[in-house]
Amino acid sequence: MAVNQADKWYQENRLNVNAGKCDTLLIASHHRQSNHSLNISIGGSTINQSSSVKYLGITVNNTLNWSPHILNICTKIRPIISMINRMRKWMPAPVLQTIYSTYVQPHFDYGITIWGNSPDTHLYQLQRQQHFMARIITNNFDFINHRGNQILNELGLYNIKQRYAYSLSCLTFKCLHNLAPVVLCDSLHKLSDVKELPCRRNTLYNLIVPRTRTCKLNEAFFVSAPLAWNSLPLKLKMADSLACFKCHYKAMEL
Repeated sequence: MAVNQADKWYQENRLNVNAGKCDTLLIASHHRQSNHSLNISIGGSTINQSSSVKYLGITVNNTLNWSPHILNICTKIRPIISMINRMRKWMPAPVLQTIYSTYVQPHFDYGITIWGNSPDTHLYQLQRQQHFMARIITNNFDFINHRGNQILNELGLYNIKQRYAYSLSCLTFKCLHNLAPVVLCDSLHKLSDVKELPCRRNTLYNLIVPRTRTCKLNEAFFVSAPLAWNSLPLKLKMADSLACFKCHYKAMEL
């Protein structure tokens, strides 16, 4: 077992592990979690089994629905949005949008290729925060005649789902040009590399979409990335550089 090997290595190198600062996470459906539990110890101390852990700034829970992480983002950006709302009386809209892009947008972008395909029920609170921020920038609080997505389009901003699709497409482009980690690059395969028959020009740059047995696997990168990539127009797939790809993508969407 990997934990035993790690424990042995720590002992051989005279290192102590603080089991109180360690957590175990059992990722499974609610039904399977009710029938299983982890009993892992290291250094003679039992490691606490948790329902969620934070790893590199991403909160991972035991069902991989990303709801705790989305709630954490909302908690972080609410004070910032409240502060910007108090500043809108003295600052013009371009300055407010710059503040938004500097202090709020990075919270949306960080790890969005991981949690951005969450169900709409989980993204709803986050999308509401973004819509309210757009209303602050434009000073438009007409909730009847102007929808939040309409105001975002006027500002040239993506909503959460659009931002996820954009970030996922950019990451896929990086993988196909060996600009991403090897483990991600190796998970994608071009249709032209494995198909014996000649491909049509419009499918020449398409990726293979693997078959999965569960709905949860459909959210994985090696499935969602090919689906997003194959839906892009051929001209966009043939971009020479990442900067050119981003420019053409934004011109296509906005």
